[in-house]
Amino acid sequence: MSTTEDETLEVFESVLREIDRELGSLSVPVRDRAFEAVMKYCEKTGQTPIFTSLDPRVGPLDGPNLPRAVQEYFDREYHESRLVVPPLGTVPVRIRGAIFSMRIPVVVGKEVVIDGLSLIDGLTEQMKVNLSAEETPEIQRSLEQGYQVINEVEDFGITLRTPGRYTEEAVDFFASALRDRDAITPIFLTGNTNQAVFHGQQHAEKMIKGAIITEQPEWKPPRGHAIKGNFRVLTKNHPELQALDSDIDRLNKVTMTQVRYRGSEVSQDDAYELAWAALRVGAAVTLCLSGMEPRRAG
Repeated sequence: MSTTEDETLEVFESVLREIDRELGSLSVPVRDRAFEAVMKYCEKTGQTPIFTSLDPRVGPLDGPNLPRAVQEYFDREYHESRLVVPPLGTVPVRIRGAIFSMRIPVVVGKEVVIDGLSLIDGLTEQMKVNLSAEETPEIQRSLEQGYQVINEVEDFGITLRTPGRYTEEAVDFFASALRDRDAITPIFLTGNTNQAVFHGQQHAEKMIKGAIITEQPEWKPPRGHAIKGNFRVLTKNHPELQALDSDIDRLNKVTMTQVRYRGSEVSQDDAYELAWAALRVGAAVTLCLSGMEPRRAG
């Protein structure tokens, strides 16, 4: 690195330290500081905040590369930090035929090891001891999938605060979709599989509608529930989403009338698969819109 680049980086980090102290005095949680720091840094330097994929054509502190540089700064500053409560969200996990709630933690730093069993509400110490060698990896996989789908949507939620990026109608769809997502697991635990499925379908469908409106402002959502048809509209611009066809088919198979009005009960196993299908669809849609890289645990 040249002397000029060294000096630029030194100035950059000096500004971030000042911003970090300011955010600390305002009691902004560590997990939120990177985003807030990007916004404040852009205010100070006159840049426009851009939250999309990295761009090799511009400098490491310019355009969409800036958020990554800021995040790396906070990773270094708070390398060992981790905040487990409150969680970013919850996902259902199935253990021996029973449904539990797994909290997806906030993790700051790149080398934090999380024990998935410690995040499952209601799992007794005796059951933890008695879990077989085949059961434990499945639980860890649920943590890894949950970390991915919850964090991808949370990353996207940050971009909703970028002025002018989304229309008011799209933001309304996305905000409602996030509320539906957060309702899935708590309602599942009550045993009301129909309502859990309802909120899962609503989460996926509203994310799809918001995405279409973002890219096609003139588009008018059809009356009623048409998740498969709406998904086909979205895949015209995003053929990579066709990898989710099986999840869409699963969500489309159980009708809204069935889960909300007729009283025919969705089985626990079907509801579990539907819940995860909805979470995957919602997360995949956010990646198309944000241009961010998929999250990976481990």
